[in-house]
Amino acid sequence: MGFLINNELWQPQTTNEHAEQWMENINRILEENNIRDEEGNIIKMSRNFANALYLQVLAGANRLADNDQNLQKAINSFNIELCDDQQIENLLPIAAITRNPGSYSTLVLTVTASDTDDCTIPAGTRAPYGDVNFVVQTEAVVQAGTSQNIETVCDTVGAVTVLTGEITSFEQQIPNLESVINNVSSIPGNAAETTNELRRRLIRGQTISYSLDGVKFAIEGLTGVNNARVYFNYNNTENIELPGGIIVAPRFAYIVINGSSDEIASVYCKYMNAPTQNAPGASPTGTETTVACSVTATAEGTTIPEGTTFVYDGMTFESDAEVVIAANATETVNFTAIDVGPVVIPAGAITEFSEPIEGVDSITNSASVPGDAKTAYSQDYTTASGQTIPIKYDKALNTQVFVKVMIEKGATFGSQIVNQVKRDLIASSAVWQIGETITSLITGSPFEDCTYTTVAYTQVSLDGTTWSNRVVLPANSIPRISDSTIVVEAIE
Repeated sequence: MGFLINNELWQPQTTNEHAEQWMENINRILEENNIRDEEGNIIKMSRNFANALYLQVLAGANRLADNDQNLQKAINSFNIELCDDQQIENLLPIAAITRNPGSYSTLVLTVTASDTDDCTIPAGTRAPYGDVNFVVQTEAVVQAGTSQNIETVCDTVGAVTVLTGEITSFEQQIPNLESVINNVSSIPGNAAETTNELRRRLIRGQTISYSLDGVKFAIEGLTGVNNARVYFNYNNTENIELPGGIIVAPRFAYIVINGSSDEIASVYCKYMNAPTQNAPGASPTGTETTVACSVTATAEGTTIPEGTTFVYDGMTFESDAEVVIAANATETVNFTAIDVGPVVIPAGAITEFSEPIEGVDSITNSASVPGDAKTAYSQDYTTASGQTIPIKYDKALNTQVFVKVMIEKGATFGSQIVNQVKRDLIASSAVWQIGETITSLITGSPFEDCTYTTVAYTQVSLDGTTWSNRVVLPANSIPRISDSTIVVEAIE
């Protein structure tokens, strides 16, 4: 970018170029004025470092070159592609956008109390992992001899991948704590938006506007929100159906977010005024998953106490009531998850309790009855006139996606390679969007420049059995993977 002087495009010049012109002008003036030496020859200034005048010219030329560079920076400040990073910061309020602050990785820890007394895990307790810590958000009281799942949040923004079983302790000693472990891998967060990413967003014109895209970008700019979707039914009388069978009423908006924030309503009403809805069937409270276990006693018989637990896929289940089982008999013991949400447990997957019970010969289970996650939310927006308007939105459901990674025949393979593949794939999933169709191209992208092995191809599935090159998700769900849903195999 530049400007014209005498119909020529101005370009910054170097010290040598300025010095060359300076010397030419001096020699031209000497010649025009017929300045001669004692022998009668026209004087010519030589480019010689022994010439004090030439050194003075070089110093002046260097200053001119510096001024050219400063002028070039001023010119570039009008060009988003070429301007410096500080100018990008200056443009943010003009473009009405803010830097996305990123989000934190989360991890569920399963905590078990000793048999003798309750265990209290204070809020702020840290579980170290490398250079970061996963911090307990709210105080948890774990009853003696039982296990409980607690949510932790990383203290550092960005994607932090923790595989199953990699965290086994807190930073400090906790009285009556029997054990702590992560039975599931972490859900990675997003890194804060870099200046170059802001630059690209400005170039693409993705600034806040009063539109569906504008409110989406504004909600995604809130701290704690990873990504968002805003759908609108533009019809006056007819419903529309989004992927997954979600019905949106005429002239209504449907908001789905991944994350949480107290400012959803205020941001939405700043850019749109269409009434909002939750998805039909969305749960405002959520329900727990239940599962029936068949327990067979030994010849001595046994009793299964109320509150007996087992853990599956990071969720703790407790028995609903005490069950007495006669010698060699089989009885059904019903278990309920301690938290709301769907947990899919195939038949025969449960073979032991968290703590062994004397007199139990065998344990098996029927397929679980998955509960519902709490997905329906509402926030009130109060206008300047004092009117209160409810703004409804849904939190995205987690949809498990299975990924099969095939390693090229003869390429480096082993447990370390498997774990690294899982880490890279889980970290890359941090940018997957709500309702996104997941393809083999997406799951294979982290391994395009892989140096530790050679990935032949990847496939995806929703059940871990039927594999294909793409899976389509409902519009209100976000694809999730964990180390237990990633299969890494070598081609033989």
